[in-house]
Order: sequence, then structure tokens, then C-alpha cells
Amino acid sequence: MKLKRRVYFDLETGAIVEVTGGFYDTGFDEQPTIDWDFEVYQRLAERVRNKVGVIELEQGEYDDDFAQGILSRVDPETMHLYFTYPDTSEPGDRTPELTPLTERIKVLEDENNLLREKCSSLSERADFIEECITKMEMKV
Repeated sequence: MKLKRRVYFDLETGAIVEVTGGFYDTGFDEQPTIDWDFEVYQRLAERVRNKVGVIELEQGEYDDDFAQGILSRVDPETMHLYFTYPDTSEPGDRTPELTPLTERIKVLEDENNLLREKCSSLSERADFIEECITKMEMKV
């Protein structure tokens, strides 16, 4: 069974404490509980439970970001994840903290669709104006 990924973070600073799950494990018949994580993972067991926040991700959510980047922190107020990615212009360097690529791609796709609609509308309007000019020229 594929275990759901959980991101545990410091509620004050947003620093990552532990990331669990996100992989297949045949030893589980059901998802482990948060209580189980606090018993098993040393970094969680060392913490005061009410000082640690948790975000449980859906299956596949942010998988590409975890594969390509490094989770750097969580904004404790918005619960927004921030990643760094390899900097392709400077091998060995990393980008500044960024919104997950999956979210940035979704925003760009939405913007692209909106621009396509606007272009189509402008093209239709230009065709209409051209038709009007042609008709006016024929009358003159």
C-alpha cells in the first residue's frame, strides 16, 4: 500500500521536522496514524506535540516537487509549502524558495487558457471589422 505523505513542521518557525510516507510499503494494511508517527520517528518523539503542525497530502500531491526539489519550509499561517530546486544555470546551486512547481504550472496553464480565449475573441473581432470594411468599400 502507498502510504500518504505527511509533512510535520514547527508551528512557530515553519521549519521541517519530518516528512513521512509517500512510498509503498507492503507491511501496512492501513495508513499509520499521526500518533504512530510520533512514537516511531525520533525527530517527532523528541518534540512537544502541540508545537508541531502536520499537513497530510493526498496520494500523488506534490510528488514531482518532492522528486525534483527539496521541501524547505511551511508557512505556518497559510500552510503553504515552499521548495528549492536545482539551479540549471549554476550546477550545484539551488534556487531561492519557490512555490511548488505543480502549483506554478497550474497557474501558468490557467493564464495560458485565458490568453488563448482573449486571442480568439480578438481574432473574431478583427474578422468582423475586416468584413465591415470590405462591405463599406463595396458601397463606396
